Amino acid sequence: MAAATTELCCLVALNHASCETPKPEDAAIVRGTWLVLQRPLEVETVKPILQELKLRVVEVTDEAATLDGSDVLFTGREFFVGISKWTNQEGAKFVADAFKDFSVSAVKIPEPHHLKSFCSMGGPSTIVVGSSDVARKAIKVMEQLTDFHYEKLSVPDDAAANCIYVRVGNKIDTLVHRSAEEFPESSTSELLWSNDSDTSNPVVLSAQVFQKLPDYTLIPASCTELVKLGASLSFCCILINKKY
Repeated sequence: MAAATTELCCLVALNHASCETPKPEDAAIVRGTWLVLQRPLEVETVKPILQELKLRVVEVTDEAATLDGSDVLFTGREFFVGISKWTNQEGAKFVADAFKDFSVSAVKIPEPHHLKSFCSMGGPSTIVVGSSDVARKAIKVMEQLTDFHYEKLSVPDDAAANCIYVRVGNKIDTLVHRSAEEFPESSTSELLWSNDSDTSNPVVLSAQVFQKLPDYTLIPASCTELVKLGASLSFCCILINKKY
């Protein structure tokens, strides 16, 4: 499946029949025309597919570096890299070396989480984030590491904060999010932090959480089977920038 875009990104969902992993996001990081591949056992599947899109490939060669795409959040302005069980400081340094035009900040993530297990982009300047202590502490660190102000849209369930945001066609904002059947609370309420709010006490605003995003095309998607394999929505695709 592909979503052609004019500005932000293209969604490439790899066919599981040809891909051994349910988490292709972990295998590759893409920004502009540059592609970083970091999972040797999965490169043979992912690399030829993305090379067809004329991306310049850089492979992680440092044996000391560990790096999962699920630990890398690109906001459109900068990268945040989660230092986790799967990604280390050497891996974060490789991201910084590969994308020199962007700021790269490392955020410590406790086991068993990936960075994008509890946060993702919900728009050009909006981060969707879960409400657990882990999520709150991580987003607070991210705020301290950046000079840009991001709006934070918080949902009660961490897993529901993992979304896929793309700008499709004629600047149509589209968000793929977890279904109400899986996370009814996250689909019917939201927590919104203002810049002056204490992140330990978010203000509850009663509303349909994703319905609050103006002029968005919203696509609910069930992830119940993929969750059994440790995957979530964004883990199952690779976002690329594609202009026509």
